[in-house]
Amino acid sequence: VWAGLAGARVVPSAALAGAEIPTLAGGPICIENIEAIAQDRPSEEALFHLHNLVLSQGHALLVTALHPPALWTLSLPDLQSRMMGAQVAQLSNPDDDLLRALLVKLFNDRQLTPGPEVLTKMSLRPSLFTSPARANWVVKDSPASVWRICTHFAPPSPSSIRLTPISAAVP
Repeated sequence: VWAGLAGARVVPSAALAGAEIPTLAGGPICIENIEAIAQDRPSEEALFHLHNLVLSQGHALLVTALHPPALWTLSLPDLQSRMMGAQVAQLSNPDDDLLRALLVKLFNDRQLTPGPEVLTKMSLRPSLFTSPARANWVVKDSPASVWRICTHFAPPSPSSIRLTPISAAVP
């Protein structure tokens, strides 16, 4: 989300060693999975130079990792100190209310209105809409019909949704 709002490039950390650092530093940038470059000296040096150049040019640098910087085992002390001095934001798993709101949004994006039982069941099993697992749910499309949605929720695309009428009328 941040990359989209900031107009930032998103680069996997594994690509840093061979990257053109001045080009990457020309704007906001997000480097993903920083932990993967620990003990890889060329990648660590590239990140160190990128960090310095991006900040000296007044751009933003966002790095992602599963753990806080203290656990990264970086071999370059100057890079480790810069990462330790950076602001850290931890994203926790979403609670039930957030999952439910996300489901409502995903269905609304497809102009579908699921019944409360669908939202409840899906919010208890978030892997059904965050992985390629197949899900079958009954959703009210209008008072006159009921549809079964058969979809792969990842990646979301209009072509991944197939609607099959179950009945012509709902009491």
